[in-house]
Amino acid sequence: AEEWKKNPVSEKQDELIQKLLDDIPEITDTHEWEDYKQNPNQGNASELIRWGAEHQMQSGNPDIYLRYIAERPRVEKVGDHGLFSQHDEEIDLGEVAKTVSEHPGNVWTMVFSLHRQDAERLSYNNAESWRTICRAKSGLIAKAMRIPEKDFQWYAAFHNEGHHPHIHMVAYSTGEEGYLTKFGIDDI
Repeated sequence: AEEWKKNPVSEKQDELIQKLLDDIPEITDTHEWEDYKQNPNQGNASELIRWGAEHQMQSGNPDIYLRYIAERPRVEKVGDHGLFSQHDEEIDLGEVAKTVSEHPGNVWTMVFSLHRQDAERLSYNNAESWRTICRAKSGLIAKAMRIPEKDFQWYAAFHNEGHHPHIHMVAYSTGEEGYLTKFGIDDI
């Protein structure tokens, strides 16, 4: 059900958009901004916030991106937010955001997405299933990224989008720096 997109902008979305306007004035030059200004609803606000969060990540502000993937609408929460990792300990979102934003090396972002019918058929329609497969396959992802498995650190969040359930993953090496080749991307 995509009807939520037509709802009025939420208070939280409005706060995020105001912060993005302060942090990224050039956001007003985007198609997402034009759509939002013409029709300020939750769907267009979500797209604008997504653009801002991705821009912040690419501009060296991964803490904003992490907070976005952990707290955005339709994230399946694991406690106070939606972030999960290879460890069972409760994740302190502020601490993780600080650690990732201060990381001196590469911070990788990935999105793994399925069509709704495939997610339902394969039972990847909830955070627990995604966490299980991410944990099971993290060694293969680390290998594809040329990161020793002992140094591979990742965080992810499940977004239960109507037509494409997906996860956002943030990964980095705590030791030897990794790199990706076309073959590594194919392996992932």
